[in-house]
Amino acid sequence: MKTIALPLLAALFIGSGTALAEGEDPVVKAALDQLGYKYDIKENGDFHLTFTVEDDRTQLMVIRSLTQDYQGYKVRQVYSMAYKAPEKTGKIPTPILKSLLMENSTSKMGAWEIDTEGTAAYYTVRLAADAKPEAIDAAINAVINSADAMEKKLTGKDDW
Repeated sequence: MKTIALPLLAALFIGSGTALAEGEDPVVKAALDQLGYKYDIKENGDFHLTFTVEDDRTQLMVIRSLTQDYQGYKVRQVYSMAYKAPEKTGKIPTPILKSLLMENSTSKMGAWEIDTEGTAAYYTVRLAADAKPEAIDAAINAVINSADAMEKKLTGKDDW
């Protein structure tokens, strides 16, 4: 059996597909408005939302306006950061990478991903670009709850 380095896997997951659209996505905006969520739209069109979760913690999450295409299926990322490697080491420690990978086996809606430099971990849901508000709401809940729980478990902090 071949072993593939986790940074390589992350690059494949995070960077795969072809970018199709840029700018504020009207489907996401309409869904968030219908759901009554407050958000900021960044220059690149991404929607940033901050939620209060258990124990008065907060969690920042992002819904990408940019979509990706895989064999005609358009998807967008809904994600939140849970861990950033300490500056002195610069990389996510191997035991944490293993823990994140093991968590993927029980995840119902998304998966743990790392950035291409191997310095940050995100919980990500890849959602159909034309998803209905109910699906977007489910993705938001999965992302904020998973990311916040992992951040608390790994760091005990509330940075994101």
